[in-house]
Amino acid sequence: MRWIWNVLGGLIALAALGLAVIFGVSEAGGEIVTLETRDAGGEAHETRLWLVEDDGALWLRSGQPSSGWYQRLVADPEVRVTRGEDTRSYRAEPVLDAAVRDRIH
Repeated sequence: MRWIWNVLGGLIALAALGLAVIFGVSEAGGEIVTLETRDAGGEAHETRLWLVEDDGALWLRSGQPSSGWYQRLVADPEVRVTRGEDTRSYRAEPVLDAAVRDRIH
């Protein structure tokens, strides 16, 4: 009988986590897009990321500067972004200013 309570508790915890994620996403104020970067060998890599539009500029939200997509972007800033059915090429510029980062996040 105890295992039933453990399983039920785990399911409740997962449901609560799911609700927290949904709430967090709805408050984030961005959209999910597909970013295409290229590695040193020219191979394309697709990554789904948050895109935030702020004052006419597009911002990709990077959680960790050690992320593979971010490292590829720094090495080769020519990227493609797909929003729905629309794919466009961009030249990305990493921004390290803490004030800008805090505003976008």
